[in-house]
Amino acid sequence: MTTTRDPGPRPHPRPTATFPSPGRYPAGGAARPAQLVDPERLLDELCEQFETRYDALIDEAIAAHGWALQAAPALHCRPRLAYTVGLTAYDRHPELIITGLRSHVAARILNVLCDHVRDGQRLGTRQQCADFPGWPRLALLDVDPDNSGDLLVAANRRYQPTDGPPVDALQVIWCDPAGNLPWEPGWVLPRDAQPVLHYPLDPFTGLDDEDDDDREDETGPGVEGRRPRGALDEEDDVTPPPVRIG
Repeated sequence: MTTTRDPGPRPHPRPTATFPSPGRYPAGGAARPAQLVDPERLLDELCEQFETRYDALIDEAIAAHGWALQAAPALHCRPRLAYTVGLTAYDRHPELIITGLRSHVAARILNVLCDHVRDGQRLGTRQQCADFPGWPRLALLDVDPDNSGDLLVAANRRYQPTDGPPVDALQVIWCDPAGNLPWEPGWVLPRDAQPVLHYPLDPFTGLDDEDDDDREDETGPGVEGRRPRGALDEEDDVTPPPVRIG
């Protein structure tokens, strides 16, 4: 029988150090450090490239159709929305914005209205449409300038004068299944289903809903006559006789 001798634990190989060749760096010169990446500068360059490409897409859409549509998802206190970019070029016609609808539904409504603007019709605030395809009633209401500046970002970047006011805009307001508009007593959808941009958006809407019951019993200076968010006073009634759009 042949036996083998256990050689015991093998020693670990000694680490070897690799030195750069003498010709890699100039004689007497120190090694140059690796180039540092400036994340802020890189991010700025990427943003500029994105904006350039985005503006090019907007230009292509306006050249082909006369306007472009921009959709934005709901984010924090901002509602889901879609708006136009390009109607300002039609003799300073207000841009159009619609909130609370899915993008493809909103795009269908906006495109039909934009067709009328391109054909020479001028839409104005407090107009109504009682025969719009697929909707019992639609209404138009002017948008608060602060909301225009905050929500119609692409349109303002393109048309807002330097140090000037935001672009004019009209909100296309849709009705609930029963044909009621948000400020009418029969409105059956949640209050925030379609924010009315005629008034400034309340950034704390989602935080103080639980205090609504307390506010009903609240008394004191400034409480009497307070207008609920999204409500309209009698002098602000936006239900004139329907005006045919188209």
